[in-house]
Amino acid sequence: MKTHAKLDFDRVPKGEPVTLRLMVALEPEPRPNADRTALNLAVVIDRSGSMGGAKLESVKGAVHALFGSLEPADTFSLVAFADRVDPLLPPATVSELREVAPAAIAALRSGGQTNLSGGYEQGGAFAARKLSPRRLTRVLLLTDGQANVGIIDPARLAQVVDRFREQGITTTTIGVGADYNEELLGRMAERGGGATYFLRTAAEAGAVFAEELGDLRSVDAGDVTVRFVPAVAGVRVDQLNTYAVADDGAWRMGDLYGNQSRHLVLEIAAAELAAGDDGRAAVGHVEITWRKAVGAGFESASCTLPVSVGLAPRAELAGVCPDREVTLQAAYLVAARALAGAMELADETRFDEAADLLEGYASRLDGLALDDETLDRRVADLRQRAVAMRDERERFYNPQQRKMMYTERDYGAKGLLGKMSSMHTRQGMDRGDPQAAMGPRAGRRGAAALAADGPVTYPCYAINGHILVEIDQDRVLIDTGSPHSVGNRPSFTFMGSEHRLQPSFQGTTVDQIGDLVGTRITVLMGADILSRYDMRLHLDGGTVTFTTDSLPIGRRAAHLDFFTGVPIVEVEVGGRPRRLFFDTGAKLSYLHSSLTADLPKVGREQDFFPGFGEFAVELAEQPVGLCERVLSLRFGSLPMLLETALLLAGVEGILGSAVFEGARVTYAPRRGLLAIE
Repeated sequence: MKTHAKLDFDRVPKGEPVTLRLMVALEPEPRPNADRTALNLAVVIDRSGSMGGAKLESVKGAVHALFGSLEPADTFSLVAFADRVDPLLPPATVSELREVAPAAIAALRSGGQTNLSGGYEQGGAFAARKLSPRRLTRVLLLTDGQANVGIIDPARLAQVVDRFREQGITTTTIGVGADYNEELLGRMAERGGGATYFLRTAAEAGAVFAEELGDLRSVDAGDVTVRFVPAVAGVRVDQLNTYAVADDGAWRMGDLYGNQSRHLVLEIAAAELAAGDDGRAAVGHVEITWRKAVGAGFESASCTLPVSVGLAPRAELAGVCPDREVTLQAAYLVAARALAGAMELADETRFDEAADLLEGYASRLDGLALDDETLDRRVADLRQRAVAMRDERERFYNPQQRKMMYTERDYGAKGLLGKMSSMHTRQGMDRGDPQAAMGPRAGRRGAAALAADGPVTYPCYAINGHILVEIDQDRVLIDTGSPHSVGNRPSFTFMGSEHRLQPSFQGTTVDQIGDLVGTRITVLMGADILSRYDMRLHLDGGTVTFTTDSLPIGRRAAHLDFFTGVPIVEVEVGGRPRRLFFDTGAKLSYLHSSLTADLPKVGREQDFFPGFGEFAVELAEQPVGLCERVLSLRFGSLPMLLETALLLAGVEGILGSAVFEGARVTYAPRRGLLAIE
């Protein structure tokens, strides 16, 4: 690793207090492939109920690919967690696990709550069994939800992360979708010395595992720490970055890998400095320690970099400009601080103030005239977000946008611009278009108020198996299974029309439904509104499109009937046609008990129905034919009262939201058609 330190000014006014910026640059040196360090990876996977269907299948495929990419001498272990923790594969070499790992990965099933701390601690315990100075040890934690079992206090969980890191176990966290806690996962990664990733969909898991593996294989320096020791009393030092701080005041910069240089930028304020015999004033020195990658292992390394500055009368310094490299690195960090400040204001719905802050930072950064393409993109991004904050408010600053901003802030504050670029590329965003980096959304006018003269696209995502859409300031549950729409106000503006809302559905209010789903919901959009539009929902892509026009549908569409406005679709089960309600508000699918009685059970879930409450259900897997496709779905049996109600409607079950996973679904109720691509 190459190191150097540089101040933004080489000379400062003599006899005056001074404020300086010090840049500490770390540059990795490529290593021969023959010297690659063996890995000790503990993979921890959330398999709670919200991870069901295509989401878990994508993650299982990614874990399988990760395992297949490891070397025979690498160590691998696998943990899954829901309510309980499943230590699936205790640590062993890849060659020893070659025969059993694929089956263990394939056997993962979803169901239950989210005991994140328990899963993480088990992963760390597995990793600790194979600690070695000749291995690079890391826990990879992937989750899509909020910790609600075990340790849920971030401060206590951070203590667990610290304990593992002191042992030499680093942590990378991966959050999927819109409902995980980015603050918690980000803090775990920051304290754990790894990276944090935001995946809009689980389909990105393979690319993220590959990126992380590439980083680990190219580590040149591990556990890098930087400490500044002042030469005189009364010096104040603060970092512009956001690195974790050790007990001795050192900044913990984690690992240095690939060809990605890292920079720590410090602001140093001192009283009058005195010149030495060489005419320069000692400011202090920088102490850097790290584990140097040598051969197939590591050895301790350190260096000291002196920092001094020249002194001159103020008149001689007129027209002196700060060092461009130091100023540029500081500017990147200031852009990251702008995002952090805007998020704090937007979290309190102070969107105009957030926009003012972003615009102010953008103007100041522009005024530096550094002529840097990367900084220009960041400035343009700040301005575009300011416009969106001011014009679109909550509809723009939705859960996925917050996670995007948080991750960009984290990467920017740690100089990980390469990771920011990889995230944008992975999510199909054009790095040259700042607006694209904000994810899918409608134009600058409030989309709910737009005249219904063409397709309008909104952000959407699944929380605990329920499809939610961000429409202006509303979080809307899409529920074809409800004959009417529900809200806590008289009406709802959507696609340029005013729609009436009922106060409850079968005695259950929208607030109560939100409590059962596990998140805030302001409107349940039922069949009375949905029947007026064509809808195309792409859950993996995070978008849903509505239009009063007709969306194109291929020849493989299924025909729909309706009962009190709720759609009924015919599917093939066990070689026979069965009529099921198509209910997007149901997280689970159901078949009559006579059709599931002989099927082996694969899990147990909690569910609810308005007017009936919560209940437990055992699940069985059953392939079904729909739109000339075969879907492998998990079905339960309803309580007797609900099952009887279905039979009175002439249907034998419910087709729930799982059909949206891994597919584009077009729902055209005015034409009585349903298509799956």
